[in-house]
Amino acid sequence: MFRDNEVVVGPLLKLAAKNHTPFADEPRGLGWLMKSSGPSSCGDLFSTSSYGHTGFTGTSIWIDPVEDLQVILLTNRVHFGRGTGILRLRPRLHNLIRSHMTKKDSFSRGCPKT
Repeated sequence: MFRDNEVVVGPLLKLAAKNHTPFADEPRGLGWLMKSSGPSSCGDLFSTSSYGHTGFTGTSIWIDPVEDLQVILLTNRVHFGRGTGILRLRPRLHNLIRSHMTKKDSFSRGCPKT
């Protein structure tokens, strides 16, 4: 939502958040990584309807439409080197946030359900 207008309309979001790679090990939508049954950068507590995107510098965005929860992580892991610590940080951070949030705590409104 931006100024009470939908930026991405519901049908488009549903299409983007649908698994278009059922043949692959890692489910992907249109520009999104879908939560899988295996290890995920969104941790273990986000719903199976969750989708997200990660960046090389450690940034990520994960959306859980069931819980109306959106988490954006902004980092610059390359500032201190190119270690893989971010791969452990992301799921732990998302689990920590999700374990302390409920729907009434959500800071965002209007995220279309997929």
